[in-house]
Amino acid sequence: MRGIIKRNDSITKLVDLSGRIRRKSLFGDLETNTRPKKNYKVNIQHVRKAEIRKQDLEFILFDLEEVFNFLSRVIAKSDSTETEILNIDDTRQKLRFVPSENEENIAYYIVNKKDKAIEELYLKLTNMDSTFIENRDAYSKTNLFTFHSFFSKKKDKYVLSKGIIQFDQDVIYQQDTSNYKGRYYLLENEQFNPDKIRHNVSANKDIFKIRKRYKEEFLEFPKPIIAYR
Repeated sequence: MRGIIKRNDSITKLVDLSGRIRRKSLFGDLETNTRPKKNYKVNIQHVRKAEIRKQDLEFILFDLEEVFNFLSRVIAKSDSTETEILNIDDTRQKLRFVPSENEENIAYYIVNKKDKAIEELYLKLTNMDSTFIENRDAYSKTNLFTFHSFFSKKKDKYVLSKGIIQFDQDVIYQQDTSNYKGRYYLLENEQFNPDKIRHNVSANKDIFKIRKRYKEEFLEFPKPIIAYR
């Protein structure tokens, strides 16, 4: 998994993680998105990170639980939203949410017709904050938030196989306004026995704060990954 933060289009923070995660429940409650306590069991094997900080302001990265909860979040229909069902092919259909107000907002599921499982999930929200909101010593305004998730069937159940989270925020700190863009990229490409995971990192820890010795063989991976079950 890779997490990256840009300030005014220049990279200020980057972290790559490789490891394994086991979860009890893939999706949360329909209304509250809550999941079982200690839903994730985490084993991080490799970490590579770098930071350039020009101000006292630190932009905090998500923790692992936040990343996975966003990527497997259930989209619920609001009263002001219509839905439409579109056939993609003989095996899949798209359930699209059509907002009545902000047409730039987009949300949809791609569902397997045979077993009714979700194969893809996408949400795009624009202009979430009309004004700046106070956050400790700074003020922030979210312009864009998106996540795009892909699920594939492994043996007898579906797992999160790939996911992308992106956001765009304006931040005012000490009378200086900066634009921050963030991106999290997850790729799962390893088969393993989830019962043999040795827990070594809290899922509630900022991913940049995770400490693990860097190993050169980490570079042998085509892309930073966290295997997920």
